[in-house]
This record gives sequence, C-alpha cells and structure tokens, in this order.
Amino acid sequence: MFVNINDKKVKCVDLDCASYVCAQCESENVDISLDENYIVKSVRPLHLNIDAVNNFSVNVGSKVIIEFENRLPLFVFTYEKKSINPNDYTYYFENGEFEFDEIRLKSNEKLYIGSNAVLHTHIVAQNAENIEICGSGVLDLVGISVKKRRMAKFINCKDVSIKDITMVGAIDWTLVPINCENVAIDRINIITWEVNGDGIDIVASKNVNISNCFLHCADDCIAVKATDYDSKYGCNNCENINVKSSIFWNTKPGNAMEIGFETRCESIKNVSFIDCDVLHCMFEGWQSGGVFTIHNGDRAVVSDILYKDIRIENAEQKLFDFKVYLSHYSKDKDRGFVKNITAENIRYYGEILPPSILRGCDNEHGIKNVKIKGLYHNDKKISNALQAHFITESGSELIFE
Repeated sequence: MFVNINDKKVKCVDLDCASYVCAQCESENVDISLDENYIVKSVRPLHLNIDAVNNFSVNVGSKVIIEFENRLPLFVFTYEKKSINPNDYTYYFENGEFEFDEIRLKSNEKLYIGSNAVLHTHIVAQNAENIEICGSGVLDLVGISVKKRRMAKFINCKDVSIKDITMVGAIDWTLVPINCENVAIDRINIITWEVNGDGIDIVASKNVNISNCFLHCADDCIAVKATDYDSKYGCNNCENINVKSSIFWNTKPGNAMEIGFETRCESIKNVSFIDCDVLHCMFEGWQSGGVFTIHNGDRAVVSDILYKDIRIENAEQKLFDFKVYLSHYSKDKDRGFVKNITAENIRYYGEILPPSILRGCDNEHGIKNVKIKGLYHNDKKISNALQAHFITESGSELIFE
C-alpha cells in the first residue's frame, strides 16, 4: 500500500494487524491522500472531526488511524523534520536495516534511530543513569533471529528518555521500566498483534511520565504493576505515574488502562490518565477485559487514581472493572484493597454503554470511595449506577456527583 503525504508517494509497511507509515514533514500542515480504490470507513480519533474520505489534512505531529471497508487499517505517524548531529549519540543508525541480538545501554549513552532506519534488536539497561532512545525510525522484532521476552527493558535506572520511535512486533511486553525513577516516554508508537504483547508495563517505578503515544496492543496497552518476573526489585512500590494525550487500541486479550494483576508491593498510588482516546477495547472473553481496570491480585493498597477527560469510541466488554481477588497471577497470601478513585468527564460514544463491575474480596478488602464526576453516553450525562450499568459487590463504594 502507498499513501501520498504532501504530494510525496510513500510506501507503507504491511503487518499482520495493520499497515503503518512514519513520515517526516517540513511543513506544519500535512496533506494525506489515499488511492480511491480504498473505501474509508472512519478516520480516528473521532474528535479530530475528519470525514471518512480519501483526502484530508492534519497538523504535523498528528497520529491518524484510518479504518477501511476493504482492508486492514492504516496508521499514519507524522513528525516534524529536525536537524541531528550524529556526534551527540553513542549509537547512531540513519539509513538501512540493522540487526543485533542485544544493545545494552550504559550511563550517559544515547541511541538514535533515524527516519530511514529499521533496527532489529532488544534493548537492555541496568543500573544506568541519563540514557536516551530517540529518532523517528523503527525498532522492529519481526523476523529477528534471537527473540527474548522483553523488547526494551530497563532495571534500576534513573533519568530515562524514550521518544519518537515506533516499536513493532514484540511477542511479549514491549517497553518495561523496572524499579526505575524519572522516566519520560513521549510520542512513541507501539504495534503488537501476538497474545501477551503488552505496550508499556510500568513495574515498581516512580515518576513516570507518558505522553502523546499511540499503542495498538494484543494485550494491556498500559499496565502498572509490581512483580519479580524480571528482577527482585520489581516488588518495590509504584507511584507518580502520569499518562496523558495518548491513543489506545486494545485487541483481545487484556485491557486499555490496567493496574495489576500483579500487585506484590505495599503501595501503588498517584496514577493518572488524562486527555486520552480509546479507539477500541475489544472483547476479551475471560471476564477481566475493560477500558479502566484495577485488578488487585496481591497485597498492595492501590490508591489515588485519576481518570480525566477520556474519550472512548468502542468498548466490547466492560467500561470499569475494579476487583480485589485471588487470581491465577497471585502470589501473596494477603489481599490488599483499592481506595480513592476518581473518574471525571468520561465520554463513551459507542452504541451500547458497556457494564461495569466493582467487586471487593470482602468488606475489609474492598473498593472504597470511587467517585464518578461526569460520565456521558453520546453526550447524555449518566446520573446513577443503574443508568451506568454498574454492579457493586463485597465492600464496594460508588458515588455519582
């Protein structure tokens, strides 16, 4: 498939789930046109107000998702063209394809993937500070000869920056900071289609800021958790996680915005999702899939969670799914609880409002002080739990304001 971007014909990359193109643009306005043989069904996010046509314009930096009647979707990622000094980077890839089993970043090292480069590798950093991965190129695990569990993993690191790159084809969790502090993830794209292909898994980390990202994932788009799968340090507390201005497409299984299941720490707190779009949260079928999910399967106190200004275009299973229970992921003997959750200005635009469930383990280990401050179905405000299709059980507290 080809697409015209500012009158330049650009070849798209075809994957099992979609096609995508990354385009650097010199002008602020980006004109996109498609072959008329493609029947456009929708251009998302819908709040862009772009009609389902084959020609339209967006601002540079936009991420546009085009769905068709007669083929897989197309993801168009646009970037402002920037001048780069190769001498500023420890690893610099500008043109061509490159493959390595692994690149291990050390303190003060930077990796750059240019717009005409595809890098096939796994990235690891441990006990490192001031590291950076950037560039409008692609980190791709499709067809790589050595496949490991994580695409990019950072353990016990500080001051980590990942921006602009597109990450494709992980067969497990894609981007995983573990016991890290001060992590900035901005303008990246993640595309997976294999089960377990999470997008960003924030494990036992503090001060993590995620913004302007697009995540199409065959499992959780974003998950906040504490677990020792990769490191004993993964069971430390997790706090101050801020996600904003990002776009989620969750295919089955998993969830769009998840906290859990693994919560093997004392505290997970101060987590926010603000000004985000959920294009699809597809039917999972195992009773745990949803848009906003907290699955507290271990001992943690999960508290002070904010969902604000979220637009949901399609959800096929649940809207909210908050639970404290013994799951097949649980290891702790004790159960924790969930408290102080706020959902403000949540807008669902699908035909039928999905159900929601709040279920504690018992009265002591429940879901406390959940406040709904503006839930809308096609711009009609929902004023109570019955209208919102909420089920509350075992020590759950739900307040509509």
